[in-house]
Amino acid sequence: MWKSSWYIGKLFGISLYLHMSWFLIFFLVTLDLALGVFPSLHPEWSALFTWVLAGVAAILFFVSILAHELAHSLVAKKKGIAIDRITLFLFGGVANMEHEPPTPRTEFFMAAAGPLTSLVIGVVCLLFAGYLPGTFPAGVQDPLIVLQFLSPLALTLMWLGTVNIFVGIFNLVPGFPLDGGRIVRSFLWALTGNIQRATVYASWLGRGVAISFMAIGFLMAVGFVFPVLGTGIFSGLWLIFIGWFLYVIARASYRDTVIDSLLSGLRVEDVMRAGYVSVGAQVSVQELYELHLKHNQTELFMVLEKGETVGCIRYQDIVGMDTKERQKHVAADIMKPIEHVERVAPGDRVVTAYRKLSQRQLQQLPVVDTRGILGMIQLSDIVHWLHQEKRSVRSFG
Repeated sequence: MWKSSWYIGKLFGISLYLHMSWFLIFFLVTLDLALGVFPSLHPEWSALFTWVLAGVAAILFFVSILAHELAHSLVAKKKGIAIDRITLFLFGGVANMEHEPPTPRTEFFMAAAGPLTSLVIGVVCLLFAGYLPGTFPAGVQDPLIVLQFLSPLALTLMWLGTVNIFVGIFNLVPGFPLDGGRIVRSFLWALTGNIQRATVYASWLGRGVAISFMAIGFLMAVGFVFPVLGTGIFSGLWLIFIGWFLYVIARASYRDTVIDSLLSGLRVEDVMRAGYVSVGAQVSVQELYELHLKHNQTELFMVLEKGETVGCIRYQDIVGMDTKERQKHVAADIMKPIEHVERVAPGDRVVTAYRKLSQRQLQQLPVVDTRGILGMIQLSDIVHWLHQEKRSVRSFG
C-alpha cells in the first residue's frame, strides 16, 4: 500500500518524516536549477556536474527548511509543549504540536523562531559566498556578470542564501496559519484575552491574504504585471495555487483550534471504551478474517500470547491479503510488536488522542498504563461527543 509519509530519522527526540509531495517539490527545485539557473550562468559545466550540484543544492535547501521547523519545535519543547514529529511536504514543513501554546508570549516566540532562523541562514550563506577567496572579479558591477564568475560552492551558497531570505520573509506574511499570522494572533490574543476570538480574527485575515494571492495570480495570468512578482500564466497559476492552499489551511487551522478548546480539560479516561478485541498469537489469519472482519470490519485487534499482549493487527493489515495468504499465516506473523504500537495513557488529554488518530488516519488507539491495556479510544466517540454537546466543528469557521 502506498504510504503518504516516510520516516527518515529522529532529532532532539522528534521523529522526522517526508510526505510524498516532498518528492515532487524536490524534483521541481532540482529541475529548475539543473536546466535553468546553473546552465544559464555556467554553460561550460558538464551536464552530470550540473545535475549533481543541483541535487546537492536542493537537499541543502530542505535541510534549511528542517532547521526552520526545528526552531519552532525546540522553542515549543522549552515551553513544555510536546512535539512528536516534523513532516516535510510540498510547501515546506509542519511540526505537530500536542496542544496550542499556553500564552500569547509563547505563541509569539514559537512563531518568530522559524522565520528568524531562515533569515539568519540566508544572511550567513550570502556572507560566506561573498567572502570566499577569488569569488568576485575586480571592477565588475553587473550582478549577472558577477554570478557568472562565482565558483560552484559560492553560487550554491548565493542561491541558498537568497531562497532562505525569501522563505523567512514569505512566512512573515500575516496570513494565519503562516508564522506571520501566528504572530498577529499572539498580539490579538494578548489584546482580547481569548484565543478563540483571536483565532477567528487571524483566520479571517489569513483567508483575506489567501484570496488576495488568488486574485493577483489571476491578474498575472491574464497579463497584468506586478512589481517583484512579474506576470505570466505559469507564475499566476502558481500564486493561485498557493492562495488556495493558504485558504484551505487557514480554515483547517481554525477548526483545529476550536476543537482543542472544546476538548480542553477532557481526559482519555473520560471518553475511552473499557475492553478490546483480542486474539491468540497462533490464530489463523483466515479464521480472524472470518470471525471478526468479514462482517463487522473491526479496526484493531490486540494479539495475546500466554496471557500477555505482544502486538496488534489492524483491519488494513488483513483486508488486502488473498485467501491463500490468510490461510498460510497466523496472527503473530503479521502483527505489529506492542512496543511499536501507537498508544495513549488514560490521563492524556483527549485532544492529544484526537490529533494522533487524525494525523495517522486511524480509527482506534489502545489506552495503556502500567497495568497494561485498559481499553480503546475511538475517533468516532470523540466526534460523537462533540455532536452531543452541539459543538460540531461544522458550525465553526
